Amino acid sequence: MSELTLDRRIAAHKDVVWQHGLIGGAIGGLLMGAFAMIAMAITGDGFFHPLELIGSIWWGAMTTGTAVIVVGLLTHMAASMALGLLYAYLFPFAKVDPLVQGLVYGAVVWFVAQIIVLPQVAAYISDGFTVWIFLAAHLVFGASLGFFEDLADRRGARREDIR
Repeated sequence: MSELTLDRRIAAHKDVVWQHGLIGGAIGGLLMGAFAMIAMAITGDGFFHPLELIGSIWWGAMTTGTAVIVVGLLTHMAASMALGLLYAYLFPFAKVDPLVQGLVYGAVVWFVAQIIVLPQVAAYISDGFTVWIFLAAHLVFGASLGFFEDLADRRGARREDIR
């Protein structure tokens, strides 16, 4: 099979960009969450601690319980899918390796969350996460998002070859 041209990848991408963004964000969010939960359990903070931190946004203080965990999961997945959608629209075909592009995107999202958003909205979240776990989790998010977007775009462009 011949190398896919940029024009063919763009044509295949623009019709499904929102699907790629939402699915890529969901996959990235699940992998990020799994990493953070396992890492926090290993360090002794508790397996569900990341979801409790996120869910506590809606209660205004650090809260625990099943409802907080469920709300934390829903909030995390909604944010991940929104960030996946943003990624899919802003960076469809940079001339950089998709994995590197995703890692940079994850690092930028971490920086914005850690330095700008969380101190203003819910400082206890950034205080509750170990910095290296929070950064590594965002890198997992970005890398998996970049990988999925590239894979989905290439598969879509190849399907166009068949038609």
